[in-house]
Amino acid sequence: MIKGEFMGKKTNTANLTNNMIDKLEPSDKAYDVRDSGESGFYIRVYPSGIKTFRYEYRRGKHYTIGRYNKHTFKVAMAREAIGLVRGKVSKGVDPNEEKKQACDLRQEKANQYTFNAFLEQKYKPWYRATHPKTTDATFQVLESNFKPLFGTKPLTAITLEKVEHWRSKEQLERRRVRIKKQGKEKVRVEEPIGAATLNRYIERLSAFLSKAVEYKYLDSNPLIGLKKLKVAEKNRVRFLSEKEFLNLLKALDDREEQLRAKRDKGNAWRKARGYTLYPDLRQQAFVDYLKPMVLISLGSGVRFGSLIRLEWERHVDSEDKDNVILKLTPDIVKTEKGYDVPLDENTSNILIQWYDQTYGSHQGKGWVFPGKKPGSHIANVKKSWNSLLELAGIEDFHWHDQRHDYASQHVMSGTDLYTVMELLGHTDPKMTKKYAHLASEHKIAAAKKLGKRREDILKKADGK
Repeated sequence: MIKGEFMGKKTNTANLTNNMIDKLEPSDKAYDVRDSGESGFYIRVYPSGIKTFRYEYRRGKHYTIGRYNKHTFKVAMAREAIGLVRGKVSKGVDPNEEKKQACDLRQEKANQYTFNAFLEQKYKPWYRATHPKTTDATFQVLESNFKPLFGTKPLTAITLEKVEHWRSKEQLERRRVRIKKQGKEKVRVEEPIGAATLNRYIERLSAFLSKAVEYKYLDSNPLIGLKKLKVAEKNRVRFLSEKEFLNLLKALDDREEQLRAKRDKGNAWRKARGYTLYPDLRQQAFVDYLKPMVLISLGSGVRFGSLIRLEWERHVDSEDKDNVILKLTPDIVKTEKGYDVPLDENTSNILIQWYDQTYGSHQGKGWVFPGKKPGSHIANVKKSWNSLLELAGIEDFHWHDQRHDYASQHVMSGTDLYTVMELLGHTDPKMTKKYAHLASEHKIAAAKKLGKRREDILKKADGK
C-alpha cells in the first residue's frame, strides 16, 4: 500500500499495521491515514519521511503519541498508549496540558541546575561509582573544555549551535605542544588539535547531557544529530627490521646490566658504611618492569592501555605454562567483546618469570604490572621507553608500533589476515587490511629467493 492509494480521497482510512505503515511513502505535503478500527487513532506522514502516531481525543484536540519505528515503537505499542490517554481523558485530564506542565517542570528543574551544579552534585558521584578507571580523564575533559563555556549557566543553555561553534574555534585556534626529535635534538613543536581528540571531548559532553536527560533535567540531549568531524585514516604500519629487533633486544639487556652495575656500586658503598643493603638485582630475572613489558608487548600485540590493566587472576590463563593465553575482557579493550591472545613459548616463559618475581606484591591476584603505590598499576613508561630507543639507536618507533610489528611479523610469516584480525581483536576487516601489502611483498620476496636458488643450481650444473 503506498501513498498514492490515499491521496485524492476525502477520507484516508485503513487498518493500521506495521507492514502497511512501512509502505507509506512521503508526499510534498503531510497527510494522515486514520485507523479503521480505533476511533481517533491515525498516523501522519511528513514530507521528510517521518511517521508519527497521533490521537484525536476530542474534536479538534490532537495528541502526539510518538514516532513510528518498526524496531522500537510499533502499532501495538501506540494502541496501548492510546488506552492510557483515553483513561486520563475520561477522568477530565487534558493530556496535552499535562504534557506541557511536565515539560515546564523539567525546564524549571534544568534552570535550577547549572553545568557546575549538575557536574558536582549528580554526575561526579554517579561516574565515580560506575567508571572508576576513567574518572580523572573524563572530569579533566569536562572541566578544562566546557566548564569555562557553560559552568555557571543552566543546562538548557547548552545547545548544538554553541558546541559546534566551540569546536570550530578550537580547530582554528587551539594548539598543543609536542616534543619531537629532529636529528639528535628534541624540539617543542606546536600542532593543531586533532579531529579525533575533539570528537572524544564532545562524546564525553554528550554522555554528561544524556545522564541529565535520564535524570529528567533535560527533555532531550541537544547534541543528538551533531556530526563527528571526519578523521583522517591512519595507515601507519611501522615495524622493526631484523637489525632493529636485535638492537632492541641488546638495548634491553644492556639497560639491565647498567642498572645491576649501578646497584652493585651502591651496595658496595652502603656495605662499607654499615648501612642496610638494597636487594641484589643479580638475583632477579628482571631489574624492573620495562623488559617484560616490551617483550610481552612484542609477543602479543596488546595495546598499552590493556597491557597495564592486566590482572593475573582475571586475564592470564597459565594452566599450560609454555602456552599462556591472555584473556582480554571488554573492560580493558576498545571493543564491546573481549578476545583471547595465545602467547608463543618464549613470551609465555617471560610472563611466568615475571609472575614468580613479583608474586609477593600481587599474591597471584593483582595487577600484572603493579605501580609504586599499593593497589595501583603502572601508568606511564614514556621516559624509560624513549631512553631505551635512544640506547638501541631506533628512531620513529612508538610504543603502539609494537602492535604493528606483531601483526606485520605474523603476516610476513604466512599467517592469514583473518587470523591476524582475530589476534588483534579487530571487529572490522578494514582495520587489518593495511597489513595486506606485507603478505604480497613477502610472497614476492619468497619468489625471488626461489628464483635465486634455481639460478645457483643451474650455475653449479654448468660448472660441472
